[in-house]
Amino acid sequence: MPNLIDTLIKGYHAVNNKARLKAIESILGSENFFRREVGFFDVGYIETGINRIREDYDKILTEIDFVKKTSDDNARLNFLYKRQLNFLEAMAFILSQIPENIDKCLDLIEGLKSDFQLCLEGLKFYYAGDIENARLKFEKYLGKHGNFGEHYTLNKVYGELELQGKDFDSAKFYLQKVTGICPEDAETHRYLIEVYKKLGYHEAVRVEENILNLLEG
Repeated sequence: MPNLIDTLIKGYHAVNNKARLKAIESILGSENFFRREVGFFDVGYIETGINRIREDYDKILTEIDFVKKTSDDNARLNFLYKRQLNFLEAMAFILSQIPENIDKCLDLIEGLKSDFQLCLEGLKFYYAGDIENARLKFEKYLGKHGNFGEHYTLNKVYGELELQGKDFDSAKFYLQKVTGICPEDAETHRYLIEVYKKLGYHEAVRVEENILNLLEG
């Protein structure tokens, strides 16, 4: 039984982890730290990766200061300011996977007019038990972007909210996304069993129950 779980997790790291990081790769380039080294929710790797981003971010700040003092190259400045925003959003994207970091992430992108702030505010409301305002924030973001990309926590939280609201088709979409990002998440497989039962997907229920047995056996 453990060997089957090991195979499942290795398969996730080999395939799904790369998909999860597409948003970061589009910002940092194809040869960035996260593509090569970061593990799923491995706090040590996340911390190291954030430090690497901070180093590059500091270089951007230094170049911005240099350009401002030595030239009138507004095109270069605009490029650097956009790059600066992208780095901050990348850090907020990664750090906000962990609930304790939400306030830090909000501070990180404060005043930057980033739509991702809606997600962070939604998570903050959710963890405070204010489900109505959490949903309003999430839906405003979804109205602009259509989905939460490869963000594990946002997909899971919203999937749970849709399940609670009895929108089972929507819950299925977001919870399936979660299991693609983190197939070893037993709780989400339990949610999917409930969803599939409500939708009458009997074979899917059987598959999910087998997966849950592997994970919890």
